[in-house]
Amino acid sequence: MATCDQKATKYFRSTFTFEGKRYQRKGRTQKEADQKAALYRAQLEAGAVSASRMTVSEWWPRYLEIYHARASEKTRTDYDSIYVHALAPYIGRLPLKSARSADLQLALNNLSTRSESYAKKAKFLLVGLFRAAVDNDLLPKSPAKDLRLPDGLPAGSRRALTPAERKIFREAAPTCKDGGLFLLIYHTGLRPSEAARVRFEDFDREARLLHVRGSKTKAATRTVPVPAAYEIPEGSGLLFRSQSGGELSENQRSWRWSLISKKMRELGEPAEDLTAYCLRHDYCTRLCEAGVPVEIAMKLMGHSSIAMTAEIYQHASENTLAIAARLIDAFEASG
Repeated sequence: MATCDQKATKYFRSTFTFEGKRYQRKGRTQKEADQKAALYRAQLEAGAVSASRMTVSEWWPRYLEIYHARASEKTRTDYDSIYVHALAPYIGRLPLKSARSADLQLALNNLSTRSESYAKKAKFLLVGLFRAAVDNDLLPKSPAKDLRLPDGLPAGSRRALTPAERKIFREAAPTCKDGGLFLLIYHTGLRPSEAARVRFEDFDREARLLHVRGSKTKAATRTVPVPAAYEIPEGSGLLFRSQSGGELSENQRSWRWSLISKKMRELGEPAEDLTAYCLRHDYCTRLCEAGVPVEIAMKLMGHSSIAMTAEIYQHASENTLAIAARLIDAFEASG
């Protein structure tokens, strides 16, 4: 039976009877209310609605299908990847009824090296997942109400790569169209726009140096070392060209980066929140890890202010301490 609540609430209801008991589900549209009612009835008929038996991972696909039905296929794929790789390892096997706020917070805390946007999406999914479980009478209350994002997240979408991502990126890039563009950024810390302007003549092959044609600030024009891991190509003119022979546009670079992201996922490492600019951020992080003084790193990065470089260095140091703490805890626990 379909009815509409009062206009102020803007909710639609769908009701049904199962084994002599009346049930009701609400939605912002009649279709959504009917879908929720059909899902709940199916759960009742299958006996799967018992919170004592249903795990978080058993509830996840149903939640994704019903509550994100309007999302694009790419968005649902990204959400599923975040759950599978970032959340399921910590809470997936737990019965819904046994999940505690501390379990959910632990999963979020382990995203401290991810970008802020990635962590926010993970939190959004946790809140929605358990709120829907409450709405479907699987839980009396949600353990996700007071979750906090981990401290020290890289702002926006710029962050360093994890060790696993570095390995997979180095495997994926050579197999993709113009993957060398992103390997150049990874090994020299260039901005994507700077890498697109590099010409073969900008390399000093004997000294293994690269003259960078900067444009963002005066400090952006600089010379950077080319590590032995990067093979300097031979030729003339632009190092990377569009089909017309010109410089790669931002959209063309974005499309080429999407190929690498897809390949990284195929190789087992999710990269939804990675951007090409993260490779530059990672380069600065590796300078810190290698012990390069921040004053020199500022010049290599082409930063106009040492404060910009110092901020990355500070975050890299905090991550190093966090990793060390986890290793120490694991060692002591094993003893």
